[in-house]
Parts: sequence; structure tokens; C-alpha cells
Amino acid sequence: MAVVRVDSGNPDNFRAKKLIDPGQYCFEVENDVVVEQAKTSQNQVVNIEARCTDDGPFKGSKVYATHALTAKAEWMLCHLVLSCGTQTEDEIAADGIDLGLLKGSTFEADIGISDPQTDPSTGQKYKTKNTVEKYLFEVVEESMPDTEPVMQA
Repeated sequence: MAVVRVDSGNPDNFRAKKLIDPGQYCFEVENDVVVEQAKTSQNQVVNIEARCTDDGPFKGSKVYATHALTAKAEWMLCHLVLSCGTQTEDEIAADGIDLGLLKGSTFEADIGISDPQTDPSTGQKYKTKNTVEKYLFEVVEESMPDTEPVMQA
């Protein structure tokens, strides 16, 4: 007899899969975050698997996000890192993003529900799913030094 152990903390294993209602939730990154080759393009991607940590009906439910490493899409990965608080804007600018810091970190995000879609290049149909609409983080404004107004004669 073969025995397969399952994650007893994952409510999705024991009930019909239900999407998380749109709204703001806290999550914990569960996977080792690494750069991978996209399945349907030549782009490299970073896949995120996160579990909802909010108390309530969605606690333990998972959300998946894929971030393409392209000039047009890299902002979303930066926002994830800033939301997790694993690196600052200055650290990212100077050193790049350290993906190894993300596993176990927590972030807050606005979650939405995507419409069913068809991949134009492959024709593959994708069902409705949860999407990360945006990662939430505080914008740190650089403060201006206090200056006295200069009177002109």
C-alpha cells in the first residue's frame, strides 16, 4: 500500500476549490523563489506561491502569481519585494532583488478574479482564477531638509 501525505493545513485539500473574494489580504510566500523559463514564451519568470494568513474563511487558501522578468513587467516583482519588506528601494537599485529572502516573508495585496482566457498563441483555455491586482506597501518619500525662506531685497 502506498501512502501519500498531504498538507492538512491546506483547506483546499478538503473542500471544493473556491476563489478568494476580491479584497485586501495578507499572505506568506511558501515556495523557494527562483528564476525559471516560461512555458509559453522565451521570457524568464518568477513564480510565487502564497498562502493567505488572514483569519476568516480564506485562511490557508493559496494564490499564485507569475512575474515575467521583462523591462515592462519588472515593477511588479519590485512591488512584491517592497511589500514583503525584504529589501528597500535603495538596496534593490544597488544590488538587485535577492529572491532567496522571499520564502517565509509576508506581504499584503489586493486580490481580484480574472475572467476565463484563451492563450492566443496556443489556443489553451484558462479558467477563472485569483490574481494579484497590486502589492501594498508604504511609499517612503525622501524628506527635504528644513530650509529657511530667503528674503530677497
